[in-house]
Amino acid sequence: MLTSSPSRLMLPSQYDDESSRNSRQITQLGFLVMLMVLHTFSGGVDTTNFAFLKNYNSQRDQRSTRPRSLRFIQSQSDIVANSSNATATTTRPAAVVTNHVMYTNFSSSSSTTTSSNTTTTTTTSSSSSCILQPNNPMTKVTHPIPDPPPVVEEGIEEVFCRMHENIQRHFPHAMQQLYRCYSMWRDYPKAKPYLTVPDSDWQQWLYRHPFLNGLMAVFHKQMHMSTIVEEDYSLQMLQAYENSNVTIFQTVVGSDYSIRHVRFLQDIVQKELQLDDGGNEKSRDSCSSGTGSQKKPRIGILNRSHRHNRSIINANEIATAIQRFSRNDTVKVKYFEGSYFEEQVAFFQSVDIVLSPHGAQLAGLALMNAPCGHVVELFPKGYSVPNFFGSLSVESEKNHSYIYMSANSSRFDQAKTRKQRAKARETNFCPSVDMLTDSIRRVADEWRQCCEESNRT
Repeated sequence: MLTSSPSRLMLPSQYDDESSRNSRQITQLGFLVMLMVLHTFSGGVDTTNFAFLKNYNSQRDQRSTRPRSLRFIQSQSDIVANSSNATATTTRPAAVVTNHVMYTNFSSSSSTTTSSNTTTTTTTSSSSSCILQPNNPMTKVTHPIPDPPPVVEEGIEEVFCRMHENIQRHFPHAMQQLYRCYSMWRDYPKAKPYLTVPDSDWQQWLYRHPFLNGLMAVFHKQMHMSTIVEEDYSLQMLQAYENSNVTIFQTVVGSDYSIRHVRFLQDIVQKELQLDDGGNEKSRDSCSSGTGSQKKPRIGILNRSHRHNRSIINANEIATAIQRFSRNDTVKVKYFEGSYFEEQVAFFQSVDIVLSPHGAQLAGLALMNAPCGHVVELFPKGYSVPNFFGSLSVESEKNHSYIYMSANSSRFDQAKTRKQRAKARETNFCPSVDMLTDSIRRVADEWRQCCEESNRT
């Protein structure tokens, strides 16, 4: 009978001969050397992250689809990112990880080290370290001027506008509908306006959204608009027919219904919010400020947060470069994330020229009430819809130009599937500062010429 100390007892399959034991020792030594190299390279290895990597490798299909080069983020001060997307930055005073890249509020000089598949950038100067993207020339949007208000039927005392159910509570598309409903209501200025929504959830969403809630308040207080839900709609109509002899006009406002009466909309919003341009001047008097070369527009950059996509990474650098074209040599850089209706309207009514990436933050641009206003919109490679917000600009009496961030024409790059379009919209922007400086200079010259012509009439 074989006896052995319990601590030495092993199954036959677990015995090591000398060669296998030596092989295992060599493997262990190699593993230790790898750890030392990693420790030296990174300034320390986080064992929690390392354990996660082991689990990640064994279950990568279930756990993540991120590029393998992004699995190990060393610390709060640096990151290694996939260089095929963009350049990563280090020493972040206020940085976030987004779109597989870290961005920071750039404040110092930058140095870059590059390996075969990764790029690490340390920021130490005032210039940004994002990789400059090619672009097409700036192009102006052409869109028909809205038709004059139609000749309306006399005797209509109530006007119902029904919102489409299929816009899925998407803010820009909801704004499309509300602009059209407003236009139809104003076509019948003596009629009582109604907005009908599909259900009570829709109604709650309208009044919870920070911008929509503010706009709905303007419609309620300044136009005496009432909201009713779809399930009550038939009852509402029946009661109206039974209790009065009025004619009820009801429609689902289609996509071909342009925004009209935009100045009245701007006026009632300004009246409700009691806004002016910082107490200094009304936006509609902007053209009367200064003379000759001293006449300068108020320029603003409406950016998107780094936590979201389509952010202009070098926005502060661009603002510094173009400030000489702006009134008081100042360029506002504004973010709408977390901003309410009043803040967004105040920004739109304090600028003459806006540079912005494509995005929902532009949905309120119809409230920009300065004469000769101009919006310059940036589009990422693979996604270009210049007539979406461009038509809103033109119909609300502004110019609209766009810059497509690719060396190719948008008709060659345009994404064909929903998945491709979604991927294209995830791209952040790093436009050439020189290119944008020249573009904004030309827009400012056009604004000055427009003002001179309008002052003569």
